[in-house]
Amino acid sequence: MPQVNPTAAAPDALQALTELTRISAEGLAPEIAELVSLHVSQTNGCAYCTALHHDAALAAGHPPLKLAALPQWPDSPDFTPAERAALDLARHLTRPADGAVPAAVHAEVTTLLGPEATARLIWTVAATNAWNRIGIATATRPTEAEEPRAN
Repeated sequence: MPQVNPTAAAPDALQALTELTRISAEGLAPEIAELVSLHVSQTNGCAYCTALHHDAALAAGHPPLKLAALPQWPDSPDFTPAERAALDLARHLTRPADGAVPAAVHAEVTTLLGPEATARLIWTVAATNAWNRIGIATATRPTEAEEPRAN
């Protein structure tokens, strides 16, 4: 049986996820959104989304050497306190093996970004994780031009 393409077979769900992605980014600095989306996509192993967010992070002003250090962000001096807090929250939301996000992580990111941006960050991480699952399920490669999407 041929592989199902969920974006083609359920265009209404594609439209809803696209809209969620757009809305979740409102009120969140693009440099934070793209850095976090890139890291989440790297963590999940989604080649398509990693390439997409790498280019978007460059466009948002992140230098290439900083993006190269992203997989080792806890040990790199290249990241601001706000970026570190956002990346830490994203790590807990993407790989929740230890259960709930620690209160200290929530407090740190909320102190540095504010409540609305923190909420937008949580939605951005959730949407990026969803896009990653679609990319992985369909084995979408960075060179393939599937549906244009803002994940």
